[in-house]
Amino acid sequence: MATTAQQSIPTKAAAAAYDYEVIVIGAGVSGIYQIKRLVDLGVRATVLDANSDVGGTWYNNRYPGARFDSESYTYGYSFSKELLNEWDWTERFSPQPETLRYLNFVVDKLKLREHMQFGCRIDAMHFDEQTDTWRLTLSDGRTLSSRGGGHRHRPAVHPNAAENSGHGRLQRDFIPHRQLAACCARSHR
Repeated sequence: MATTAQQSIPTKAAAAAYDYEVIVIGAGVSGIYQIKRLVDLGVRATVLDANSDVGGTWYNNRYPGARFDSESYTYGYSFSKELLNEWDWTERFSPQPETLRYLNFVVDKLKLREHMQFGCRIDAMHFDEQTDTWRLTLSDGRTLSSRGGGHRHRPAVHPNAAENSGHGRLQRDFIPHRQLAACCARSHR
């Protein structure tokens, strides 16, 4: 029997065996970045978060005085000059409410909310080695699935990842020096 390349590539029928190619857990700073990259790559993905909105740590930690421990501009998503130009941090070390407003601004501006599900608590996760599929059981009774890529398996890499990947490149021209100077001047008054 002859082997073909087709045997190693998932068919459309196999791809339909799961709900998403990737499920991101958490809609915090990193989860927002991950869904942005996945959407840009054309990957069918979703974000699940137990909270009722985006923010992760910045949604949960609302204690008095909660703020960045790094300069505000370092939390700006450098993949978008437009985002950096449209947002002005009001303080050198942003307080929690402003950080949460920024994360909501990013999610809404980039239309990422449609790829997110809130109020989702995961009761169980199981990996099926036979089908290379993760199955997640949520507290509301739903079951979601995604293709494999667990630690014992090849990472799930989208075919366009190499040409679109920005990993490892610091784009220093995106650092908003003008905004930083203005922000720092305001915070020292």
